Amino acid sequence: MTNLLSLFQDEILNSSMKNIPIFPLPGHVLLPGEPLPLHIFEERYKQLAEFALTQKRLMVLANLKSDLGKIGEEKNKIYDIAGLGRIVLDERMADGRFNLVLLGLKRIRIKYSQKPLPQYSFLKLKVLKMKSMGLSHKWEN
Repeated sequence: MTNLLSLFQDEILNSSMKNIPIFPLPGHVLLPGEPLPLHIFEERYKQLAEFALTQKRLMVLANLKSDLGKIGEEKNKIYDIAGLGRIVLDERMADGRFNLVLLGLKRIRIKYSQKPLPQYSFLKLKVLKMKSMGLSHKWEN
């Protein structure tokens, strides 16, 4: 998958990094170079997949913060660090569901979220660069 990943690196860094749909998925992260199979069955996420496939095939996978039940806090907020991926395989089923494989491209920081459509959000984001520190790595802001 690393060779496939390298095909998209320059395109990602040079392309506009806004209006990319977000797929919130609790308990999951998308790491650079790693594939993630997804089965899309909810109507709003079928629309998200359709949009992503007709555009740049890009999607952000964001982990949901757990609802701690604090008064005044919104449920299902997302973490501001997420994974940017490209749909590299797609299968549309007869009933409208999708099987997708999302390939992780970059770690990103979400700058803001707005909802032009109630089904899913679009994001402005910033690509995070990994800084090598000997045997360990650190993400730069």
